[in-house]
Order: sequence, then structure tokens, then C-alpha cells
Amino acid sequence: MQKRNTLIIAVLLLMMWTLLPAAEPTGREIMEMLEDANSSTSAHSVMTMELIDSKGDVRSRVIEQWSQEYDQEAELNRSIMVFHTPASVKGTRFLQVANNDRDDDQWIYMPALGRVRRIASGESGGSFMGSDVSYEDMQSRDLDDYTFIYLKSEEKLGMSCWVVESIPKPSADSDYSRTIVWVHQEKLVIVATEMYDQDDKLYKIMNSEGNLVQVNGIWTFTVTRITDVQKDHSTRMVTKNSKSGDPMIEFNKPINPKRFTQAYLKTGQVR
Repeated sequence: MQKRNTLIIAVLLLMMWTLLPAAEPTGREIMEMLEDANSSTSAHSVMTMELIDSKGDVRSRVIEQWSQEYDQEAELNRSIMVFHTPASVKGTRFLQVANNDRDDDQWIYMPALGRVRRIASGESGGSFMGSDVSYEDMQSRDLDDYTFIYLKSEEKLGMSCWVVESIPKPSADSDYSRTIVWVHQEKLVIVATEMYDQDDKLYKIMNSEGNLVQVNGIWTFTVTRITDVQKDHSTRMVTKNSKSGDPMIEFNKPINPKRFTQAYLKTGQVR
């Protein structure tokens, strides 16, 4: 009888254990999963950047971007962005190379100036080409430069998300006091972000507005909007569609490494 009672108790304990809700991952674990899910050896996309002022007036620019992992062991990437239209910014090119011991190197070539200009570290909070994206927003970041705090799970834009607060350590030298991100629990992509300034006032918000599509095994949104709530200005990044209707974005495809050079930045020619 004692053996039977012991077996019954063991079965009941097992049933209780299976009924317990699964433990939520930590903030750090969520950000690691996010980073792993979105890692690729290369990426190429064509998109429209829409600058929207407080009156709703829109200025559009067509941009093509390439990125490539150039150091697999250190997980370092480089990227180049080229403006195709309108004529006022056509031929503008922006190059960024990640480093593992300091901020990314950033350079911009503007045809009107006819020369390459290096973006200084003191310009990190500055606007990129009149958009609501700063040079800091474009920089790669090491997870070790932040403290991550899991806040809760909740619905955001109709999607089940984990909510994580990110607080930069002094080594991050960030213009933000903290950010809050909503991470899709299944697809592991960022659904929304809130960014707070050094006075801990809401500064910018990012919401995903387009379709959530899977391209070469990686989930991505086709439209995102970044809004500067303090200036009442926003920027929409819209992935353009090809003639077949598919988003003009691809991952893990070969890219000529000469595209990520000072020579290409100056000439726009791969030689």
C-alpha cells in the first residue's frame, strides 16, 4: 500500500508540474534570442524613406542598402546605404563599419560637397539626412553594454510580446536614458520601441506597420514608423516591392566586398 501511495503522489506531483505556467525568459535571454534570430551573413534591400512633418506633408527618398558580416568570430558587420532619388540627394552614400572595442566608424559622401566626411562621435545624436533616425540609432551595439530587465508580457499591435527595458551602462555612451522594446514572442522581431531622453522623457517611438514576412528564413516587417514625439515629426521606412509583388529584401546572398570600401563611397562604382 505504501508503494502504491508513493506512486500516486509522484503522479500527482508530475501533473501539477505540467500545469504550472512556463517560466518567462529573462530580459537578457530575450535579447539574445532576438539577436540570434535576426543574424545573417548579409542583407540587401530597397526601400522608401518618407519624412512626414506635423502638417502631414511628405518628402520621399528611395534608398538601397547592403550589409555584410566581415568578421564572423567577432560578429562584426559593415553596411553601405545609397540614395537614388530625389535629385537633391541622389548619389549620397553612407558607410558604416562595426568595431568590437569602440563605436562604429561612420562616413558620408554628399555629391554637393564632393568629398567624404567622417561622422564624429559627438554627432551621434544628430539626425541622419533629415530623418528621425540618429547616427546612434544606426550603430551596432554589444549586449554587454546594457542592463536588460524583463517587465511583462502583453499584446502590442495585436501581437503577443515580451516587454524588455534596456538601460545603457556608462560604457555605451548613449543619448538615451533607457529604451523599452516589445519583442514578438513567436517570430522574435521587434514590434515596437519607446526611447527616453536623458531627462527620462519620452523622446521617440517606433511602431511596425507593414506586413510581417519571412525572407530567407528571417522574419521582418515591411514598414516601420519612427516618430519624434517632441518635434511631432516622423519617418516611415517602407520596403519596396518588385514587379512580382515580393518585398525587395533578401538575406544571406553573396555581396561583393568592394562595395564596403572608401573607393565605392567616393565613386559609387564597384571595381
